[in-house]
Amino acid sequence: MQHAHFLELGVIRTFDFVSALRRMSVIVKRLKSTSMEIYVKGAPEVMGEICDKGSFPDDYDDLLSYYTKRGYRVIAMAGKSIEGLTWLRAQKMRREQAESGLKFLGLIIFENKLKPGTAPAIQALRSAHLVCRMITGDNPLTAVSVARECGLVSQAANIFAPTFTIGNAMTPASKLEWSCTDEPAWKLDDYSLKPLSPPAHRTVESDTSELQDYTLVLTGDVFRWLLNHAPLETVQRMLVKTQIFARMSPDEKNEVVERLQGLGYTVLMCGDGANDCAALKAADVGLSLSEAEASVAAPFTSRTPDISCVLEVIKEGRAALVTSFSCFKYMALYSLIQFTTITLLYSFASSLGDFQFLYIDLFIIIPIAVTMGRTLPYPRIFPKGPTASLVSKKVLSSIIGQVLITSGVQFWAYFWVRSQTWYAPPAPTNPNEEGDKLEARNFENSALFLVSCFQYILAAAVFSIGPPYRKPMWTNALLMLSIVSLTVFNLIVLLAPPDFLSSILELMALPRVGRVTLLMVVIVNVVLSFVFERWGAPAVAELVGYLLSLRRQHRVKDGKTYKAIEGGDTLDISFGLRGLYTPISI
Repeated sequence: MQHAHFLELGVIRTFDFVSALRRMSVIVKRLKSTSMEIYVKGAPEVMGEICDKGSFPDDYDDLLSYYTKRGYRVIAMAGKSIEGLTWLRAQKMRREQAESGLKFLGLIIFENKLKPGTAPAIQALRSAHLVCRMITGDNPLTAVSVARECGLVSQAANIFAPTFTIGNAMTPASKLEWSCTDEPAWKLDDYSLKPLSPPAHRTVESDTSELQDYTLVLTGDVFRWLLNHAPLETVQRMLVKTQIFARMSPDEKNEVVERLQGLGYTVLMCGDGANDCAALKAADVGLSLSEAEASVAAPFTSRTPDISCVLEVIKEGRAALVTSFSCFKYMALYSLIQFTTITLLYSFASSLGDFQFLYIDLFIIIPIAVTMGRTLPYPRIFPKGPTASLVSKKVLSSIIGQVLITSGVQFWAYFWVRSQTWYAPPAPTNPNEEGDKLEARNFENSALFLVSCFQYILAAAVFSIGPPYRKPMWTNALLMLSIVSLTVFNLIVLLAPPDFLSSILELMALPRVGRVTLLMVVIVNVVLSFVFERWGAPAVAELVGYLLSLRRQHRVKDGKTYKAIEGGDTLDISFGLRGLYTPISI
């Protein structure tokens, strides 16, 4: 115990971590010692600049390559001792002076074990044809290993990494060479970033599928040099083909997100640290896995500590968008159904009665409008996203088609009731009577009201078709309860209305055959509406899209520049490496 004081250290000064330097340091003093020690930890690549060359073991590069290629996270340690350093001098010491002339001490190795939800989430995203990228501050070899392990990059994919053959990241006239990590002799064209002819001993299938299955990995310094000095075509190709961005600073992460958005991608960024804040804020969808600094910048914060929450955000977001459009379509069709009814009745100075308006708006529309938005998302992500425009051909085709069907049925009911032998025309209005109230009790009113009540319910059912973005309609218990209850009540009003209901709703006494005929017409309306919504509206939308594409086939659609570079979906998902695994020291 008499030597215990040699283990006690006092922290004199700390130089915080700086992403540009990729290291931090601390000045400490042992109890009863006349010297102070400086210790530095940081990326292994930067230690060569601040340590004596002789302090490195001969196999330093081999050891570093061995661990990083196997997915380990590696941090280097260095230090030095300064005899007679006082507290005052330590406080005045510059960082450059403290972090120079160090002796390399060793490597700290962390094992990167994937979180349980990482690989399944990546697989689900790739199955949905969503582009996934990794943006991390860690070593590129470590990032490549983790990307292969979690399935972000397929095991068969060829990965190309750049190195400076002339100059460095600070020289505008530098030259890059892109080499395959598994086959260094295989190169990329430095302008188009497409594979050149592979080595002679490598066999490539005749369909050149192996040449197409490749991706890029690059570091922050190369990324910055490309943005500043490379041709625009090379930069765009780099952004589309790179799946792993390593050794990226916070500003460079933000730059990646903004550049991808500039190519037309919709970017979802998932991060868990303070270094991700700028990127989370810049992304179209920012998702924080931490309740610390990142949660302040990100619109969404997840309590789930892995990236499986990304699936939920996408499913919930798509379901919310489809639900909003469905509610919009329903309210639009409801208004147009009622507009058709009122227009036909106005043609001979009639209208709906007060209680008829009240019944439609209060007892039919409100329960359905409130409950139809409660359908949950579909469990799987559909490869193609829903339309994002209210005036798209899909939305307009659906609404216009349903308007034509419902209006056609109402016109038929109007002229049908007038052609019946039991029909009696409404009594003429007396111009001497005061007031402007329109008479509602007539056969036209009763026929149109009874038919339209079913159409309001039918519109909700038609626009609540579930998959592929929402669960089936029958899983929404409240909506099904509303639809079934209202349908049963409307059947009672149509086929056997109690006297007090007929009196309140001002309905005429229709003969039995007339009521059955109206029921048959309602059934036909149901069949036509469902068939059109299921098959007719998509076919019309596809035909309109084809005709429009003939006029703009040489234009980049909707500003999606990346589609002109190489095909892909509209959602780009970026992850920090630490969001994929749980660091465990060994």
